Amino acid sequence: QTVTHTYETQSAIETSVRQSYRLSIAQALDLVPEILKADITQAAGLVTVANIWEIDLSNWENTLPTQTIYTYKKVETINNVKRLVTYTDSFVRFGEDNIFESRQITYYDEVTTINGLKTALVTKSYIMVGEEMILDSLQYTYWQKDITTSDGVIRTVKIIETRFELGGNYYLDIVQYVYYKTENMIVDPLNRTTQAMSVTVIENYTGVFGNQIIDKFPTTIQKEYKIAKDGKVITVRAFYEPGLDIPLAIQFNYKEEEKGKRLLNVIENYENGILTFTQKTWKALEEVKNPITGESQGRRLVTYTKTIEPGLEVYPSLNRSWKNIENIKEIATLITYSLNYDYGSLVPTSFTVSYRALEDDGVVYSYIDNYELGIHAGSQKIHKEIEDGKLI
Repeated sequence: QTVTHTYETQSAIETSVRQSYRLSIAQALDLVPEILKADITQAAGLVTVANIWEIDLSNWENTLPTQTIYTYKKVETINNVKRLVTYTDSFVRFGEDNIFESRQITYYDEVTTINGLKTALVTKSYIMVGEEMILDSLQYTYWQKDITTSDGVIRTVKIIETRFELGGNYYLDIVQYVYYKTENMIVDPLNRTTQAMSVTVIENYTGVFGNQIIDKFPTTIQKEYKIAKDGKVITVRAFYEPGLDIPLAIQFNYKEEEKGKRLLNVIENYENGILTFTQKTWKALEEVKNPITGESQGRRLVTYTKTIEPGLEVYPSLNRSWKNIENIKEIATLITYSLNYDYGSLVPTSFTVSYRALEDDGVVYSYIDNYELGIHAGSQKIHKEIEDGKLI
């Protein structure tokens, strides 16, 4: 086995411990969860098991891992060509339960992109909703020369095209340009202190997409880098509107342990040098009910987001969200339920039900149904159009 201790930033702060080892197919079948055995049986070669600890790192050998990842390869026929396909199955631990959270399938293929036929890394990301595995996104990743980025420089960039699936068809949702540069960036948002940093730049584009881009518009530019502060490794994300040099917001992202119980993802949001809110996010395995009908939806992974505003620390807002599969127009559709508990309320003060649906006009619409105090307060039906050269 191999044990890897990960240290980040120049301050060499330990952020995780990874224990990995490789097993034969026969050995893996004695170890892996039952839900993986059918796929492992068809694997080609060895199975890699990685146990990851992100809390209580000084005592990791005597505790259970926070996450376990199984990686293996299968030979599959895709578009009449045999491909070597990599499976990455992630399980997260809740107490003694090891819950299948997600699967990622990757392989190289020749695909039709917005820039024509390309050899791209294809990534299919699945999430578990109850006992069902649902395709969450399809991505094509490839490199493209002679792209003019938002700062007017011609570069070779990595392009990521993200699609979603609905009714057996794939729809292009967002296009990203990714590249790297060195730039003076804010490392202390309260005092506006800057430092030269190695930055990953992500330019996000949306538009009206078909098999090719009809038109595209930059929506946000994100610059990402890492710093060390107060004994923590912090991923900093600065968000810009196209054409502006001053960030709209700067977010400090890091992880912290909550009294040995769970790992929290923390976001501190700064705007114009002021801390506007802090968010703490974690997941829990719970029995959930449809908030409209009260009907049980079974056990789901529920994401909790606690938002704390300066001066209102005693009365944080809480959001609970989870996903369910329901039939919309006779199509199995991924539904997101998002419940808000404002200022310490024990019952939801409002909630939304959101999903995508394909209408008879061939247009995919995003629907958001809003409820306040259990009463339907209105619905939104959103789609994209180009009018007079503008995205509306």
